[in-house]
Amino acid sequence: MKKYCKKLKILVLTLRKDSCCQLRLISPLEQNMKSGLVLFDIYILNKNNSDLHKKILKADVIIFHRPKYPQYIQYLKYAKKHNKLTVFELDDNMIEVYKHMNKTWLEKSCIKYIKNAHILTTTTQNLSDYFKKWNKNVYILPNYLDTEIFKRTKKKTNKLVKIGFAGSTTHKHDFKFAVPALLKIAQIYQKKVLFYFMGYQPDETKIFKNSFHLPSLDYPEYASSLQKLSLDIGLAPLKNTPWNIGKSNIKYLEYSACNTAGIYSDLGPYNNIKPKETGLLAENNTSSWFKALEELIKNKILRQNIIKQASANVFNDLTIQKNYKKWYSIYSEAFKYFIK
Repeated sequence: MKKYCKKLKILVLTLRKDSCCQLRLISPLEQNMKSGLVLFDIYILNKNNSDLHKKILKADVIIFHRPKYPQYIQYLKYAKKHNKLTVFELDDNMIEVYKHMNKTWLEKSCIKYIKNAHILTTTTQNLSDYFKKWNKNVYILPNYLDTEIFKRTKKKTNKLVKIGFAGSTTHKHDFKFAVPALLKIAQIYQKKVLFYFMGYQPDETKIFKNSFHLPSLDYPEYASSLQKLSLDIGLAPLKNTPWNIGKSNIKYLEYSACNTAGIYSDLGPYNNIKPKETGLLAENNTSSWFKALEELIKNKILRQNIIKQASANVFNDLTIQKNYKKWYSIYSEAFKYFIK
């Protein structure tokens, strides 16, 4: 497709302005708007939506961000009828999630959105390959770090080694093989380490005298708190499941931005990690996780080198501020191709 220059009017339809919407759409579109490439608005879907048809008619591109429920498919069809580019944005393998939850009606609804949209945008090659069975027009927009939310800071020196995790309760099953390793570390290095859990905390770790729990927060507050924590070691265990394989390297972006050396499950989402350079990779067993934890606890120089290289990699190459035009490029080229 030829390069296409037009200020696009974009309307994002979503159920909520959550961290996912912020990262995937709000932040990159704000950057595009500052550059004069787009105008965009966000509409929160509800039971009424009385003024939505008018808003659709005023836009060039309608982006459906995880609308989930089948009753909203009517707005996608309405947009197509009135010659609007329709984009379905999905950064997780929700089809496999709904299968696991035995929610067939949501699985069918998700597939219907994918089939009916002009294009689908997602985060990884794995998800792209998976979704192409329903729509061949899939475009990859990787997750990037928003430097207006994650500020670049200097690493603080901690007296004790801070080990932590930041994430939701959806990661409960991901910790199955990591928890015994944490218990062993807590026993052997109890005078040298502290544990912090933001959001989800495994029940087994709540008995640690040196563990602390922080509540889940909205995305900007989450970023600020994670940076202030100044963890030395960040945990990113991931169970090998059909939906986890499609996940992105968001934990790598966040830990690296917070000057934290990460330990990541040795799975597809973290295939960008260079072992002992930008992080450590651990197999999904207790022995491998204990070995990785112990190595980073004992080897301060290794931690510092990982932090230095990972932070440079993220802030130099993997920020929204340096990649935001990819959103405009995909939308504008698709607009020219599909909208006559």
